[in-house]
Amino acid sequence: MLDLAVARPGPTRHFAFGGVAFELEVGGGVDWQLWPEFERHTCAVDRYPVLARVQCVVRVDPSLAGPGNEPRGILVERRGEATETTVVVAGGLHAELEADGPGRYVASVRIAPRREVHSGPQASDAVVLGLSAAILEREGGLSLHASAIELEGRAVLFIGPSGAGKSTAARLAGGSRSFAFDRVNVAPDGAGGYVAWSLPGGVEASSPSSAHRRLPLGAIFRVRQSRGAPRVATLAAAQGMFALRESMWLTDLSPSAEEGRIDAATLLRRQVRVAEIHTVLEQSHTAILAHWLFARDSAAPCEGAAS
Repeated sequence: MLDLAVARPGPTRHFAFGGVAFELEVGGGVDWQLWPEFERHTCAVDRYPVLARVQCVVRVDPSLAGPGNEPRGILVERRGEATETTVVVAGGLHAELEADGPGRYVASVRIAPRREVHSGPQASDAVVLGLSAAILEREGGLSLHASAIELEGRAVLFIGPSGAGKSTAARLAGGSRSFAFDRVNVAPDGAGGYVAWSLPGGVEASSPSSAHRRLPLGAIFRVRQSRGAPRVATLAAAQGMFALRESMWLTDLSPSAEEGRIDAATLLRRQVRVAEIHTVLEQSHTAILAHWLFARDSAAPCEGAAS
């Protein structure tokens, strides 16, 4: 069992982030603040349906302070057969997470003292990012490196390796709204479809931003820069799986976690169209994206040039 005792308990905070509803009991001495970019991606817990809920007890651990306590890399590891405790570790963060029933979790969290002279993410940001990532995978979801737009009320994701042109693909979808710039959580919605949750990161686009933190997931496009006219090409099942796998954000490196991600990607590809978008500089592909997005009843997905 986790040790959830906290000396001099402070206020309780409620918010949703990345598809997970957080209830944080902040211990005395904890200077809990989220970096503005992380705060922007939170919302009220009752605004959208969530994947799961987690009750966290947060306390300061001075032993976690030091020159390497920036929360850049996050590692997740499951321990134990019966309780399946998940340990989440990052710079300035050590958390232990356990299931407490269907869609419910409890976590004991230790964070480093807050550094006053620092403009980037700190341990509190690693808490919400790390725990949401761990819970997401346990609930059958995936975290993808992607830029994303809101188009016709749905999230459209652009994936691919670094330098593929994901941000450019989002920019070329004129008339849409920016949804995420670098990372997106995707998960089943419980009704046969999938939803996307925006996450912080990346360089903010100049286009208007979506007012939503959660949207139905419409399609996923692997970006390829091209010439001529923009077009969408179908991907074989194996190609679609490869496109998803190369874009996954990995925290748990164990073989069992990898097996779970492949299973999750297989289900995702069956329910959501995964295709390839050939982008052409300075040519909008909004029309062809919209056509592809809603041509779900056609015998073959749309291909061709955008008007």
